[in-house]
Amino acid sequence: MNAIPETPVNPYLYNIKGDWRAIKSYAYLTGRNNFETTNRRKTGFFKKFSPFYKLKSQDWYIDMAGWTFASQVTMFSPYGVELENMDALKRFSSAQYGYRYTLPMAVVSNAKYREIGFDGFEDYDPMNILLNQSASLKPHFGFSQGVYDKDNAYITDKKSHTGNNSVAVYPGRSVQFIRRVDGCPIDADTEGTRNKSFEKAKTTINSSTKKKQ
Repeated sequence: MNAIPETPVNPYLYNIKGDWRAIKSYAYLTGRNNFETTNRRKTGFFKKFSPFYKLKSQDWYIDMAGWTFASQVTMFSPYGVELENMDALKRFSSAQYGYRYTLPMAVVSNAKYREIGFDGFEDYDPMNILLNQSASLKPHFGFSQGVYDKDNAYITDKKSHTGNNSVAVYPGRSVQFIRRVDGCPIDADTEGTRNKSFEKAKTTINSSTKKKQ
């Protein structure tokens, strides 16, 4: 997968291939030896322990005795970073990446990846805008595709809120972020289901809004 068409990319350099990813994590439940001593290096260890993996007749197997599920990664970026995870209570946490998909821009608790979105208008250098024009690398959330058309808006450092930049929209113009989303099923107490064809979700910044986060 190339960020820019017809540009060779080393998939191992950009974590597209050869990247081992954690899927699930477990915690071992047991007490600890906490006795009075001046040598703290020799206290605090487990009272008992059973390895997660055990060897029997030259075959490895999983022994869940004493182990409990802690969390599971539910979504990865094509570049290898974790985007969404779920804990033992089925609560989700998510992160949105930017700056050529290398740094987190927003980290959210109790929300799925599809439920979050942030744009601070900082990650708008020409290369990133070019990346975001690629059909396969559209940003998760942002207005770069609208700002790319300079007839409607532009990025400026003259005014800002929490960062260095903001978006300036020309009078009478607007920039939009549009995505197609699946139709949601109707509640169980009603008959039928919603049309499964794609519906459009749209967020708009008009000329009266300087910065939206």
